[in-house]
Amino acid sequence: MIDLITTKEAAGILGCAQRTVNEYIRRGKILPSQKIKGKHLLEKEKVLNLLYHNLSSSKNSYFNPCFKSSFEKRNLTDIIDKWQVHSRDTSSADVQIGIYTEKIKQLEVKMVKESINESVFKKMRYDLLRYVGERRRLLKYLEISDYRRYRKALDLIRKESDY
Repeated sequence: MIDLITTKEAAGILGCAQRTVNEYIRRGKILPSQKIKGKHLLEKEKVLNLLYHNLSSSKNSYFNPCFKSSFEKRNLTDIIDKWQVHSRDTSSADVQIGIYTEKIKQLEVKMVKESINESVFKKMRYDLLRYVGERRRLLKYLEISDYRRYRKALDLIRKESDY
C-alpha cells in the first residue's frame, strides 16, 4: 500500500516551507501521485528519498540541518537580557549586535569542526561574513547616533569574544 501525504505534510518531513514543496512539484523534482480537490498528494517514499538525496548532497540550505540556526528561545532571551537598553527592549541595535555576536561565535565553533573542502564550510563562511558585516553596520550606526552605547557594545563584544 502506498502512503499518500499532502504538500503540508511533505514540508514537515523535509523541514521546509510548503511553497518550496510546491516549487519542487512545479519543477518536476517531486511528481504528485494524485490531485484531489486542487491539492497534490505525494508518495511518502518519494519525499523521503528526496530528503535523503538532499541531505547527502548538502548543497541545499533548505534541507541540510547544518544550516539551521541552533538558537534556542532561552539562549535568545539571555542575549536580549544582557544587551537590552531598557526593560522592554527586544530589537534595538544593541540587541541585534548581541544576537549577531552570538551567531558569529557559534559559527566559528562549527567551522573549526568542518573540513575546508566541504560545501557546508563554504555556506558557513558566507554566513559568517554576512553576520560580521551586519554587526559592523549596526556598530557604525551606534557610533554615529549614540557614542556611549557604542563603547558599551564594544566592551561587551570584547568580553565575549576575547579579541
